[in-house]
Amino acid sequence: MSARLTLALLVLAAAPARADTWWGTDKALHLTVSIGLAAGVTAGTAAWIESPFERAAIGLVSSLTLGVAKELADGLGLGEASFRDLTWDLIGSVIGASLAWLVERWIVTPLLESIAPRFASEQRAPAGSVWLHRPASAQVTAGRLQQA
Repeated sequence: MSARLTLALLVLAAAPARADTWWGTDKALHLTVSIGLAAGVTAGTAAWIESPFERAAIGLVSSLTLGVAKELADGLGLGEASFRDLTWDLIGSVIGASLAWLVERWIVTPLLESIAPRFASEQRAPAGSVWLHRPASAQVTAGRLQQA
């Protein structure tokens, strides 16, 4: 792992110097694409990974990995590598994963908990449901999910 990181830093350091500003249009692209990737991966893994923290971490790492790969490709001659681009990738990845976690925590989970009594009698989640990790014995009492 450290050999790969060293190689990445050497490739980026050897990249030709250019007038690279912090606020260029390519920085906005790096930010928005990273937000979208991190949020999408974080939300998309909900069907397979129970822990919200793990989902957010996977979203963040996936988005950042693609950003690093893009900068490595730039450093190898497909463009101009930039630490500033990578910085915006990191910022976007953190924002995207955090945003997806917040939406789940404050919007999706309360909505699912509010409709839980309709499904309490069923032994398994309905087909196509996002309730893959809710045990059949789960019940909602006073707006909170509790295990029976």
